[in-house]
Amino acid sequence: MQTATANTSATVKIGMDRVCKDFTVLIAPLGFVRTNARGRAWTRFGSRLRHVVYFHREGSSYGAPRNNSVSILVNFSFQDEEGLPVRIDPLTSNMVRDERGYAYHLRFNAVTGSTYQRCLDDLIRVTKEHGLPWFAKHDA
Repeated sequence: MQTATANTSATVKIGMDRVCKDFTVLIAPLGFVRTNARGRAWTRFGSRLRHVVYFHREGSSYGAPRNNSVSILVNFSFQDEEGLPVRIDPLTSNMVRDERGYAYHLRFNAVTGSTYQRCLDDLIRVTKEHGLPWFAKHDA
């Protein structure tokens, strides 16, 4: 019999896989490609550097989720042509706000699907409103 932690881990993993798959479709027109079929990173080549969007799942204790909520921190960073990190401080979604001054809603319930679409919409919105301009500013 599986424990509650194992069930929660499986549920959150399925939710994370779903949001990554759907985000892949939305970010593709911007030139980003998922780095591997089950990964949480997307890349595209800029003028000098590789642009990287990475999802960090928050809300875990020792790697196991605390509950069925999928909470995502979006990290925007650069890599060189060999795929090595570039020494430019990354931009993270918790550092920015939307035009009204509100934080982006980057979480949903993996069991009920509550706020899933809002989360997905805000993932692409934070990428377009902050990630893309940040990439353009630092890769000119």
